[in-house]
Amino acid sequence: DERAAARVLAGLYRAVPFARHGRRAGGRLPPDLETRPLSAPSLEARKRSEAAFQVGTLGSGNHFVELQADDEGRLWLMLHSGSRGIGQAIRDHHLALCATGRRGLRFLDASSPEGRAYLDDVGWALAYAEANRRALVDAVLDVVEPALGVRRDESSRVSCNHNHVRRESHRGLDLWVHRKG
Repeated sequence: DERAAARVLAGLYRAVPFARHGRRAGGRLPPDLETRPLSAPSLEARKRSEAAFQVGTLGSGNHFVELQADDEGRLWLMLHSGSRGIGQAIRDHHLALCATGRRGLRFLDASSPEGRAYLDDVGWALAYAEANRRALVDAVLDVVEPALGVRRDESSRVSCNHNHVRRESHRGLDLWVHRKG
């Protein structure tokens, strides 16, 4: 019925905030991320302020939560969100330290202190994005499970990043490649 659907949607709206900018209280980083350092004082400050308050928030732009049903009538949750503002801050910080190659591509030597710092910070951002998605999924399911009488099936969980850096081999060279999308 329409009233029940409206209650579920209102519950989702309350459970899944799109942002927490400017709040004085709220989220907390998972302990492993809180104690894992980032490479620069400016990133650490951003981690303690913005990142801590954005855990469990959806974001804007192309970020979304969607309920889907497959051909067998099974209900699926699709969520698109990630590292929020801290991922972009990490990218911007390290991009400013990059050299520019002959063809205009920006790069860091992965074996340099700057390159290792970048890879460590990206690893932190990927772990943060996973924690954020997990918090969002839990919040959605806390609303949906009792309202629809369904139960989560963790064995069906699929998680992937839409921004990542990985080691790839191209023309006999081992390279770290940043992929988006």
